[in-house]
Amino acid sequence: MLKRRVSLRRALFAAVLITSVGLVLTARAQGPTTRNVTLKADQISRGEDGRLVIAVSAAGDLRGALTLTITGTSPTGEITSGEWVLVNTYVEDLFGEGHTEDDGHDEEYPGHHAGERLVQRGSLSGAIQGGTLTLDSDGRISSLAFVQLGISLGSLSFDGVRDGSGSLALWGLGDAASSSGNAAFTF
Repeated sequence: MLKRRVSLRRALFAAVLITSVGLVLTARAQGPTTRNVTLKADQISRGEDGRLVIAVSAAGDLRGALTLTITGTSPTGEITSGEWVLVNTYVEDLFGEGHTEDDGHDEEYPGHHAGERLVQRGSLSGAIQGGTLTLDSDGRISSLAFVQLGISLGSLSFDGVRDGSGSLALWGLGDAASSSGNAAFTF
């Protein structure tokens, strides 16, 4: 009977160990994941030092605020230097028991809206590695295309992210209210 208990314990220990090793190897084997984001420009400004700062709202897999600071461009509109940061912070609506955003009730319905919660997932940042900036006939920025972003730093839930890439395009920047764009971040 004692031998049987020891054998059962050893078998159980071996099963737990094999499962744990398998989970670790599976987690390590998973490669980078791409996160897709839709963009809308909020504000475009140019500093006295010539820097171009574009503040953008981000929605989708990474929600929050994206800021692009372009510090260098060539006469042909090639982006030669800059930096960026995406702060993945947003307000999440909370709903009462049995309610959802799409249940057909408005916020006036008793128990529907239970409040809001600030979600702060962290930030990603890095260098702008290239792209194209287009100006309109008045000399104002109208679009960004093929913008390549290097990811070099992450915080909070992105802590440990030190390598990755992103790309984005923004158009309609002559009128920030009607602008739109897309981005993809892989890390």
